[in-house]
Amino acid sequence: MFEEMVVEDVPISSSSTTHNLKVSELQTGVTEFDDLLVWCDDDLVKIYDRICDHNGGKLLFNGEVFICPLHGWILDPATGQYQNVECIKKTHKDI
Repeated sequence: MFEEMVVEDVPISSSSTTHNLKVSELQTGVTEFDDLLVWCDDDLVKIYDRICDHNGGKLLFNGEVFICPLHGWILDPATGQYQNVECIKKTHKDI
C-alpha cells in the first residue's frame, strides 16, 4: 500500500491537537483519533473531523459505522456521504 508515496509523516491539525500520521503504518479501513478519523484503502487516504455536519455531535464508531448519537446520522467514510440524509462531509485533508 502507498509504495510510490513520497510523504512519510503527515502533520494533521485540529483545533486542539496535531497528529503525525505515518502513511506506511496506516492500515486499510478506519483509524480513529479523539478529534479526527482517517479512512484509507490501497489508493487514497481521507481525513475527517469527528463533528457531525447536522448538529455538531461527535461521530462515534460502533464497530460497523460512524454514527452521530444526537440524531442518528450515519457517515460512510469511504465516500463522505451520510447514508440516511442528503449530505456529504468535506474531508479535513486528502492525501
